[in-house]
Parts: sequence; structure tokens; C-alpha cells
Amino acid sequence: MQIIAEANMQNNFLTVFPQFVDDDVIIVDLEGIYAKHQLRSEVCGLVEALKVVNDGKPIVLLGWQTPLRYSTKMEWHALMGYPHVAFARHPVEPTVLAQAITEAKNGSMRPADPLAIHLLELKAHNDVLQVLRHNLHYAEMSQESMEAWLRSARQHLGNLSEQELVVLVKDTTQPKLGPFAEQNFQDVCVDIEGTLVDKQKKLRVDVVDKVRELSQGRPVTVWTGGNMKELDAIIRKQGLDWKLTSKNLLHGAKVHAIVDDLDQDEFNRTYGVACDTYVQIPVA
Repeated sequence: MQIIAEANMQNNFLTVFPQFVDDDVIIVDLEGIYAKHQLRSEVCGLVEALKVVNDGKPIVLLGWQTPLRYSTKMEWHALMGYPHVAFARHPVEPTVLAQAITEAKNGSMRPADPLAIHLLELKAHNDVLQVLRHNLHYAEMSQESMEAWLRSARQHLGNLSEQELVVLVKDTTQPKLGPFAEQNFQDVCVDIEGTLVDKQKKLRVDVVDKVRELSQGRPVTVWTGGNMKELDAIIRKQGLDWKLTSKNLLHGAKVHAIVDDLDQDEFNRTYGVACDTYVQIPVA
């Protein structure tokens, strides 16, 4: 067993749960402080878990909060997009921990969610581009600064020439197709404004039921063409822990089902996302 936690919690865990010591599983304390200046509220254990998730070992996330509270973070959705990751809430009982370890080991009790994983990868890539774009202005002031900038750029973007890197970083044009064009996802995607919530921002329970009926265990994505931050707060207030993204990112992709207040022809013209099933919901 590998325990990613602060030293005192590691010791306590081994003392309280000696029966799990020989399990081939990684335990991650989500609210742990792993570096200087971190805060427990930053839930840095999510980042620590992402460092080891591709090793393929079963992972159990231990946290003090509910999944709904973690659902505002893309890292949470990406981790839960791996079937070999499970969650248990502190203070955890031995039977609950044993169940979470079994779930993580089986890796088949929850479907994979590739879109959640790709969305986090895209965010990380865009964050790198944003920093490189910001630093390029200062790098161009001296050869020494430019050489340092190029080292950083090549670390993230590959061994390209100086001209290729500068063009790539400076290019702020938005392609017509989204970054996931021609990819197929099993998600059920539901619109927010006019679909999932009415004009008074009240949750439409019948739409939630319809989404769950369509999903049948598939991942669910809430998406919007509007203000992401504002709408994220609305759906969390309504108790929904589904992941949230922009419709524009899926332009050119295909999903399992779409639930929206637009008719399908208008939706296709506006957003260009294909699907197996389209459900139009009357505006409320």
C-alpha cells in the first residue's frame, strides 16, 4: 500500500487500518498539504493523485467533503474519469474503505469518462500557452531571456524551431472545429439555460430524470454557450455534481445524446456536435 498524505496521517492510517497494509492500492488524502504555502482548501491531493493515476494502480481518494463540493474542480472529474479511482469520505470506517478498495481494484463499477480527462489536458495545455504568451513579450527584449523562454517552450511544446514556437504561441485565432473534432464520446450532454434550469434558475427535475434515463451509466456532461463561472455556481447550488464545459469545445465531435431547448437543425448550425439521440426540451 502506498499512502500519499502528511506524515502524521500516514502513521495514523497504518495504526488504524493495519489490515490493508498489504493491499496493492494507493491511498490519497485530498486535503493534505504537500508543499510550502499550500492550503487545505486547495484540495492539493487531486494534483498528487493525477501524478500517479496513469500508473494503473487502484487509487482511493479520501476527503472530508462531499463529491458535490469537489465537483467545481476539473481535476476531480478527470480523476473520477478513470474506473480504477474510487472515493471514500472521512472519517472512513473499515467496511467503507474496504468497499472503496474493491471498487478501485475491479475498475468496472463506473464507466470511464475520456472527455473529463481530455478537458483537463486541454486546460493544462491552454494554461501553458497563456504563460508562454505572457512571457514572450519580455523574452524578446534580450537574447538571454529568449533562450530561457525557448527552453521552457520546448519542454512543453516539443523541439520546434524558434520561429515555429513563436508563431504557435502568438497564434490566438480560434479554429472553426473544436479540439475534440472527429472524436466520439459516450456522454449525455445537457444544456443549462432554458433546459436544465428555467428562467428563474430553478432546477427542472423532469429534465434531470430524462438525462439519467438516457445515461444508463454513461458519463453526463453539462454544457453551455454562456458564462461558465456563473452557470457553474447555479448547477452546484442545485446539487448537481456533473462536469461542466463549453459547447464550443465539442464542435465537430460526436456524443451519445444531446438534451437542449433548441431544435436539432438550429443546434447543428450553431454548435456542430453530432449525436445518436437528440431530445428537444421546451423552454420553461
